[in-house]
Amino acid sequence: MRRLVQIYEQVNASFGQFGMDLLTASTKGVTSADDSVYASKEGSIESLTGQRDALASKIKAALSAAAFDNKALNEQDARAWIAEAQSLLDQASALAAG
Repeated sequence: MRRLVQIYEQVNASFGQFGMDLLTASTKGVTSADDSVYASKEGSIESLTGQRDALASKIKAALSAAAFDNKALNEQDARAWIAEAQSLLDQASALAAG
């Protein structure tokens, strides 16, 4: 569960890796002289943010149920969410680097 909490923080916190990478990508888009670069970056940011929001909602509900309702965390779901979150972090990092 610790890894799930850690990666949740990285994708959901304002100053987590995901947020910082998207900020870097957005800055590169805004400062680009090419409007198509800006549009592409912003479109990618919107898509990644939507995916993150959906994933974060699932993780938050599961963590809340485990903490407050004494419901066991499904290990298979947790592994899948960790993998999905890592994929989002990797995509955000690539967008920031590009």
